[in-house]
Amino acid sequence: MKPFFRNSLLLLLFLSGIFFMTACNNNDDDDGNTCTGTLNASWKVNGTEENAYVEYNVHTVSLLSLSFQACTDPNNMIAINYIPYPPAVGTYELKNGPLSSPIKGQGTYIDESVGTSGVHYPTNDTISGVLTITDVDLSAKTLSGTFSFDALKPDGSVIHITEGQIFDTKYED
Repeated sequence: MKPFFRNSLLLLLFLSGIFFMTACNNNDDDDGNTCTGTLNASWKVNGTEENAYVEYNVHTVSLLSLSFQACTDPNNMIAINYIPYPPAVGTYELKNGPLSSPIKGQGTYIDESVGTSGVHYPTNDTISGVLTITDVDLSAKTLSGTFSFDALKPDGSVIHITEGQIFDTKYED
């Protein structure tokens, strides 16, 4: 039975990869978008607008993490981690993650143009931001809101994530 489960898992990962690749197909519209699908997030990176049509979310018993992949090459990502689960309307500090006391969220900019799995630039104790959840629909399991944060690079420069918006983002139990 073990080969069956292993093969099933590999098939699921393969199909997820196909979905991921097709969800951000290029289109030839003149509006500047390079993806098709339902827009579920947007933000600016140092003043340059990004849109996301692919989302990922995961949670533990008490914490939720959201990730959004940009549709423009090199498909950079935004991750907002360690916010309370189940989500509730409110403003949450994005600072240093769950090891800080009290628990704080964390914002991370993932630069996919660097290395094979990208480089993560998170908020920390001195470089921070906010996530404001403006709407939660518990029956549909969706949330909407705004976010902004700064992310620190190893050379000391700061990446400014501004005007972030989340539109009816699905989360799962």
